[in-house]
Amino acid sequence: MEKIINNNIRNTSIVILINILIVGVLVFGISLIFEPLFNSIVIGIIFSIMINLLLIISSNYILLKLNGITKISNTELNKIDKMVTEIAKKLDINKPNICLLPDNNINSISIGRGVNKSFLCISKGALDLLTNNELEYICTFEMLKILKRATSFNTISTVTLGFIPILSDKFFRTVFKGIQKKGKESESLMRLLVTTFFLIFAPIFNKIIFALSQKNINSITDNDVFYITNSTNYAISTLNKSLENNKLNIMYSRACANMFFVNPLIGQKVSKKFCFTETIESRIEKLKKL
Repeated sequence: MEKIINNNIRNTSIVILINILIVGVLVFGISLIFEPLFNSIVIGIIFSIMINLLLIISSNYILLKLNGITKISNTELNKIDKMVTEIAKKLDINKPNICLLPDNNINSISIGRGVNKSFLCISKGALDLLTNNELEYICTFEMLKILKRATSFNTISTVTLGFIPILSDKFFRTVFKGIQKKGKESESLMRLLVTTFFLIFAPIFNKIIFALSQKNINSITDNDVFYITNSTNYAISTLNKSLENNKLNIMYSRACANMFFVNPLIGQKVSKKFCFTETIESRIEKLKKL
């Protein structure tokens, strides 16, 4: 467990540093159109640090809004509030805020840039269709991700890396404005190539980061739930219900697909080939061997 926590903390730090570097290079390249070399370097460093700090600070809010997370009703809250409190005591973490994921499929997601302020979001489908023991499994699963800092990594990296294509697109357009203003087509060609590269490479880079850092995170967490509950029955029944119920009617952002208990991209013929998280069937097979 300690090794996984340290790995996720390290990976989060690496993602932040890489993102600061990429954003800094982009800003530096574009500001050269309008400013001298030294000013461009200063602008690139300051802008990159400030924008990344802003993204990290607001990452919880961004992902909650992006996925349409809402407040949970008192009736639904009473169903799992005591359960979540007890799990938090077992794991020795602060109790996360409980929210509702507006989805009739069985799913869940944990959001939070840190252990002390996090959100446990359970889908309406899970609350309606799962038994108390199955809900305990899905809550324990998400809260273990919070404890392991996997949630922190997912939250911060999804928001920061997701900003690169947006920024690249804006800078791509800015290059043409700079060319028109300065009339220096040849000098701006390299900056145009740089922004085009990042615009194309950023989404691929995003996937590579998740693949390297989150490999088998679901099965590892499934194993830990087994050692806490001493049973795989509820884990397997929950995953089987997910297979039967989930129709992949995605009501939330595909950009956050890797963060969910059941990845909404798995199961689609094309998307499955580019999905780095495990399939439900694979997780069930590993649980049966415990």
